[in-house]
Amino acid sequence: AAPAATAAATATAAAAAASSCMFASAALYSRIVGSFERRNCSLAVASPVEEYFLAVDAMPDGEARAAAEAVTRPLLESLGSRYRTHCEGVGLYTGQALLNHSCEPNVTLLKPAGDDEHDNRVVASLTVDAAAGEELLNSYVDVSLPLAKRRAELRDYGFECRCAKCEREAAADSSRPPPLPASPAAPPQPQVHRPSLAAAAGGVASLAQAQAQQLSAGGAAPEQRSRRRLK
Repeated sequence: AAPAATAAATATAAAAAASSCMFASAALYSRIVGSFERRNCSLAVASPVEEYFLAVDAMPDGEARAAAEAVTRPLLESLGSRYRTHCEGVGLYTGQALLNHSCEPNVTLLKPAGDDEHDNRVVASLTVDAAAGEELLNSYVDVSLPLAKRRAELRDYGFECRCAKCEREAAADSSRPPPLPASPAAPPQPQVHRPSLAAAAGGVASLAQAQAQQLSAGGAAPEQRSRRRLK
């Protein structure tokens, strides 16, 4: 029993080490997560609860069906119409993950009209005719974006796209004349200080007050004193 227990413990330790090896290195973990992030595909699957209810409905009458319905009926009454809610997520499919990118793709991953959207399948359909042996290419980004924006988004995938469309647009951009230099800005105009009406009125009032104080201190005005001496 001891050797068997030792072997079981060794196997358990090996399994734990294998499951945690992706966390041993930040670089390895980032590559694994990044690889999945770049290659996964959005998908939708039918509600597993609905599938279970349908399976119970398909059972023949009898004790087994009655026992199953005793469990499912309270759930169905509690969920109401929500039992049909499908599940959305992402999946990794070998065929889809191996498709290379092109800004002029010849396949699309959209299912044809009428196909079941919740059957857990990824369907690649041709958008243009393809010859035998021609590589199937998918688009990783929105191909309606301008060249610079597409290339910027594709850098997250680790490459710069040089497909036929990108090369055409790059050549067209290089053949355009450079933009005209902007005209120099006009020099700032000097600011002229203009006193306000209130300030001018205040100045006149101050002058009048000063003259009044001079008259009160020296008696008559200079003109009046000179006239008295002439007499």
